[in-house]
Amino acid sequence: MLGTIGVALALAHHLALAQADVDKLGKVSLAAVNWLQVITTNDLYVAHVEITFQNHNTNALKLRHGNFQTRIGPESKPVEAGQASLPELEIPGAKIGKGRAAPPITAGTVAKRIEVILGPKNDQTVEKIVRLLNVIGDTTRDVVMGLKGTTEVGIQVADGWVFKQGDAYEVELKFKPSIKREVLFK
Repeated sequence: MLGTIGVALALAHHLALAQADVDKLGKVSLAAVNWLQVITTNDLYVAHVEITFQNHNTNALKLRHGNFQTRIGPESKPVEAGQASLPELEIPGAKIGKGRAAPPITAGTVAKRIEVILGPKNDQTVEKIVRLLNVIGDTTRDVVMGLKGTTEVGIQVADGWVFKQGDAYEVELKFKPSIKREVLFK
């Protein structure tokens, strides 16, 4: 009986910690897509994308061992761009303003370049790249960029980082531009 209570308490503690991580992740967002470049290697088409991430938590967060599927396009029918990995990303904590004139909180931001494997050098990948360019170039439609996958989450503490060993969270982050886009490839 005492063993069952101990297991139940340990499970409740673990679930509370997991909820705390989810709450922290809920305050992370994609703030901007700064640039995108498509290159070719010997056998692949690859997109290099620079993304600005925001953190509204007061503690810095570290994401590591992230594997994401990327999507770009209208929410109703996005183009599956390809696979991206995020070995490590550290996002500074938000700053709390002081005084009446200061904003109450300023999100911590960091720009990170990621590599998206679009696919092998074949006709299907070229067709996908054309669809991506058409989606990005159509300024009359809303575009959303999404990252969906798994990552480990660490929280900064006074003397380092705390990670829950072996826990990975499914993350789905979306970015929807709030300003009117212009076609960059006229």
